[in-house]
Amino acid sequence: MKNSDQRSVAFCQDAPVLAGAQAPPAAAAGTWTVSMDEWFTPWRFAGLLFLLIFAAYPDVVLGTSTFFYRDYGFFGYPLAHYHREAFWRGELPFWNPLSNCGLPHLAQWNTMTLYPLSLIYLLLPMPWAPGYFCLGHLFLGGAGMYCLAHRWTGNRFASTIAGLGYALNGLTLHALMWPNNIAALGWMPIVVLAAERGVREGGRKLVLAALVGAVQMFSGAPEIILFTWLLTAALCLTARETPLRARCARFALTGLLVAMLAAAQLLPFIDLLLHSHRDQSYATNAWAMPAWGWANLLVPLFHCTPSIVGVYSQDAQQWTSSYYAGIGITALALLGALRWRDRRSLILGAAALLSLTFALGSAGGIHTVVRKLFPFLGFVRFPIKFVVIMLFAAPLLAAMAVARWQAAPECASTRRRWVWICGLLVALAAVIVTVSRFHPVPDERWEVTAQSGLTRAALLCAVAMLVPWLHRLSGVRGLCLRLGLVAVLGLDVRTHTPRQNPTVPVDALAADAIQRDEKLTDGPRVMVSARAKAFFDHAATPNTAEFCLGNRRALVPNWNLVEGIPSAGGFYSLYTSPQNDLRSLWASQTNGSSALADVLGVRWISSETNVFTLQERPTALPVVTAGQRAVFADRDETLQALASSSFDPAKQVLLKRTANGQIQATNFAHARVLAIRQGASSLEADVESDAPTLVTIAQTDYPGWSATVNGRPARLWPANHAFQAVEITAGQSLVRLAYRERTFGPGAAFSLLALLACVTLWWRGGSRRAGEPSRTMVA
Repeated sequence: MKNSDQRSVAFCQDAPVLAGAQAPPAAAAGTWTVSMDEWFTPWRFAGLLFLLIFAAYPDVVLGTSTFFYRDYGFFGYPLAHYHREAFWRGELPFWNPLSNCGLPHLAQWNTMTLYPLSLIYLLLPMPWAPGYFCLGHLFLGGAGMYCLAHRWTGNRFASTIAGLGYALNGLTLHALMWPNNIAALGWMPIVVLAAERGVREGGRKLVLAALVGAVQMFSGAPEIILFTWLLTAALCLTARETPLRARCARFALTGLLVAMLAAAQLLPFIDLLLHSHRDQSYATNAWAMPAWGWANLLVPLFHCTPSIVGVYSQDAQQWTSSYYAGIGITALALLGALRWRDRRSLILGAAALLSLTFALGSAGGIHTVVRKLFPFLGFVRFPIKFVVIMLFAAPLLAAMAVARWQAAPECASTRRRWVWICGLLVALAAVIVTVSRFHPVPDERWEVTAQSGLTRAALLCAVAMLVPWLHRLSGVRGLCLRLGLVAVLGLDVRTHTPRQNPTVPVDALAADAIQRDEKLTDGPRVMVSARAKAFFDHAATPNTAEFCLGNRRALVPNWNLVEGIPSAGGFYSLYTSPQNDLRSLWASQTNGSSALADVLGVRWISSETNVFTLQERPTALPVVTAGQRAVFADRDETLQALASSSFDPAKQVLLKRTANGQIQATNFAHARVLAIRQGASSLEADVESDAPTLVTIAQTDYPGWSATVNGRPARLWPANHAFQAVEITAGQSLVRLAYRERTFGPGAAFSLLALLACVTLWWRGGSRRAGEPSRTMVA
């Protein structure tokens, strides 16, 4: 009892004893309270988490259904399918010729081409594998948070609350539709844990931190990775176990190793970003948390309306359907932040408050000021994403509150604060429901909001009564109490909103679910018309199978990757600037037979009478044409010409004005394209011409493409604003284009060098005699 008594006194004095606490052995715990907490071993926690995930998505776990909603069907699954097809062909997909007239694939980063755990859906059968990938990372995130909380608190029951609170909240459950985001969230607590140990201990722990950080870096979720390392920096650099100089040096070395290990992915991404449509002014206040958004932390359905498939969300932002942490977790987090003010509590509390303020966008004030101070944040969209920090901090603060209260159960001030916090949150929930009654948003159903608020208040009251008894009941009753508290917290999140990720029978995603006309897969491109796109942006049906199959039939927006059909459209994070100009120009077009469609090589377009079918365009040009007369123009003149009905791309090709005088073959010539052969990262054409002329390729111009004519290097010229052209001589010519990711080689060299450095540091750390201090560590 001596150790337990000393720890209780320390907590009552608000001392930060848990900063480096380790879990005590059950035999030496000293009290039955601690032994009940120790019942929640890692294996039991894993089983409990698996059961809760299974209860949420039994059909996905059993393989009868899979996800399809929003970005999972529009982006995640089609890109995973394309990656898998390239993998089994023995190719690394540097370039995607099937979307947007071609664009970089690996460089997109969120395609996870180099992410090690992509092997889950590369090796396991489709269409089940991506669903297992997402649920597996949800499990990983909960397990990582359990380990991090146990490292900080030494209490396994408190760690269980943290792990479940992190894995099962509104945002992480919604993030199942984003394979890259759920992967980054899954690694987030593990990176913080590994980096904190690496900075404190150095040696092999530092190498492990670098390796773990690099794995998360490959996941391709820039904002989540940024938030991870901002929190890690705040936690590591403020620790006092080692001198400041050693902390800074180890943290910098860890960051350098992570960046170098991931250089094979980061360098292509940065290259694409510099050529993309995003710049420092790209971010706007779009999809910020509404001014009343904090109310959804207590009443999750306040001012939310349902989609036709039953998913509730705020109209002001559609990035996430929920960021509800659980009202019980929120109450415990407030207690942890306000009652015990040690270093970690202050950092997490301040980070959570700032993140909620940043999420408000311009309404919060801070976001606008910080963007002016740090212009690079303009590359990041959607202020609502800052809630990730709050949803990381809240479960940890809740775990710290539970552990500390049990270590100091007789502190009257803790009980008083707990009663005040719970009472205040119940009162606020009542106010929020009242506001919904008298000031609803359009289509808001007050009875739904009222039920949401009353249910949350009732569950909070249950949590409020259960927590003070944790240290009072022993044996089976104590274990049942803890399991009951876990059940209440889990029920809170499970019922806070209707299912956020509707599922569909796996047959709807099967490769043979749609019977396609063979003419669609022989090379010519398809395109969703502006009218059809507007329809699908708002169309839905409560029948999820029909909804999914309807989008597949219409090839909206990336389903063409599953069907293997080239498209002039698609949905991606980054486009080249000229490519994005043509996308915007197409969106403003209403005439499906426009010259722009001919330039894009669109042979099939959405039918004017049935948006689910495609109709043929007889005027479409092939991907490779020849003989056009050169017309030199600046950017605005080029875009105006492409939008004009008088422009004839079969007779004219638009080149940059700066190319005038450098290109010799500017006149019209009689030329024929005899054959076209296109691969994933290559294109060949046999061309015959009676005079020197230009060969125009309707393929996105991007650094990395090179050309040869009859085996001799030839210069590629930007043509028709976003595409390519090459000069040929009279006679018959063989034109070859090949794509090579120019930054991948140097990036891979950096990654290999960093890996060798990690192996060396690991070997040196293990070669010392037992008890010999590391030179990288400060005593």
